[in-house]
Amino acid sequence: MRWLRRFSANKMNPMGPDFKSAPLLHFNLSGTSFKFHSPRSELVSGVTQGPLKIDLYKDEAFEAWSNNKGFSCLMISTGWKYWDKPFGEGAIGSLSLKVRVRKRHPHFNKPGSLFSPSELKLWILEYCEDVWGSFNKNEWARRHNKVIDIDPERDFFRYPKSNSDIEVSTFAGTDWYSYTVGKPSSPRQALYHTPISDDHDIALHFEAKALNREYNNGDHNIDDAVERSISDFMATTSLQLSEEYQKRKQEAQAKE
Repeated sequence: MRWLRRFSANKMNPMGPDFKSAPLLHFNLSGTSFKFHSPRSELVSGVTQGPLKIDLYKDEAFEAWSNNKGFSCLMISTGWKYWDKPFGEGAIGSLSLKVRVRKRHPHFNKPGSLFSPSELKLWILEYCEDVWGSFNKNEWARRHNKVIDIDPERDFFRYPKSNSDIEVSTFAGTDWYSYTVGKPSSPRQALYHTPISDDHDIALHFEAKALNREYNNGDHNIDDAVERSISDFMATTSLQLSEEYQKRKQEAQAKE
């Protein structure tokens, strides 16, 4: 079946991962169930998979962020390639995916729950400012030490800075908060978040690349293929909160 798909592929319609027929991964997050289909990794780095059962309140399961505002636990790091027709140019692009469960540091916890849409968006915006905003500021601060002049329009990351920059999409009854990050001339990164407790969320980080070619080039259509793959992956996700967290979600959203 894969070879039949490959024969119909070309650079304008490359063959990507097939999520529907891929094995199902099932994670238990302190009673909350999270499932998705994950094809075999095609990246040189292979696949890194964390434990299928994670205690959200066990500190040893998480790694602290450099700014000490939160923690992350890697669930899986994997990825796939986009293929031209047989005897064509081979793999022309790739899409990597990292799935993490994250939690706020107790010292930075606020009265609001991440089940509150406004609170989750606020945490996302603060995270983006800490990561990509800090990168831009550091690049500008070191601009006099660069061989090539820094051009903010060309070299700075674009990232969400307001609630309107964060989209909400529903897959299998779960609201996912998504946004894109990237430089104007670089492949985009797409991130999706959904809360699973007052202080935890699941974060999906997709990152596309072109192989042996420029990403923004008219001789291929990797970007559209990546967009379809992300939609196909999200359609396979299934999140079922535990009874305790489902109740907390209803309580938090009732206060909105």
